[in-house]
Amino acid sequence: MGEHRPTEAGEPNPQELLGSLPLRLSDLGQLVRNLIEQELASREISLLELRVLAICAMHPGITAVGVSGIVESGAYTISRVVQSLFQKGLLSRRRSRNDRREVRLRATRDGLALLRECQSQLEHPLAELLRPLSETQERSLAHIVETLLSAHL
Repeated sequence: MGEHRPTEAGEPNPQELLGSLPLRLSDLGQLVRNLIEQELASREISLLELRVLAICAMHPGITAVGVSGIVESGAYTISRVVQSLFQKGLLSRRRSRNDRREVRLRATRDGLALLRECQSQLEHPLAELLRPLSETQERSLAHIVETLLSAHL
């Protein structure tokens, strides 16, 4: 790596920026995302597919528009994910009786089984990631994450 030169007054300090909370949280998020994606690769399901499947399991009969609002992804992306999950037999689609344009989504038995397996499979890498923390720190982290997500999602 190159040498660090002192910064002049008023000049941005790249070292401070790289160590700042926003960028460190982004780094942590990317680390967690990478760990999850590595674990899911063997199951041939993406993180977004897993998320959509979990949402459909939590909200049987939800529409793609409803899923899109929760995941905050565009309709085209969600449509592709729903199609992929349907083709894999993990999601069922049923037209609404009231509006033929509306399609209701549900996780199938295979989809629910995959969710259980993935949940179990993801516990080990998470435990490894959190190993440096004490039980108290781990509970505090879980509480902080839940508080922040509840306030902003």
